[in-house]
Amino acid sequence: MSNGSNLAAKVCLGSDPPGSATRLQLVDPKQCGERAVALLAVHQNFLKGLDSTPAPARFAPDDQAFRMQLPRTIADLNVLISAAKTGNKGDVLQAATAYNDDMYPIVTDALNDVDPSVTHP
Repeated sequence: MSNGSNLAAKVCLGSDPPGSATRLQLVDPKQCGERAVALLAVHQNFLKGLDSTPAPARFAPDDQAFRMQLPRTIADLNVLISAAKTGNKGDVLQAATAYNDDMYPIVTDALNDVDPSVTHP
């Protein structure tokens, strides 16, 4: 996010600035698909890392949130990537909204608990 703008929110959710009303004309399937591909790799690696790194007891609720939600967000991203390939803005918006709903606030709150030095919106 810079200057009150978030490219992912704009090109995937049609929202600029983030949290504003959706404007379908802002959705850009190609750019959104590129972001989804990048996020997919990050989520997959993060989830894989959880299997080899036991969480300290104080982060058990966050660990549970990651283990519950990340498989959902990975599935959402696969749907979003497929939707982006069709070029249909409405389908991209629908898939991006599903991903957003599975990420926020459960995963972002857990990320903020684990590493408060980085604020996740």
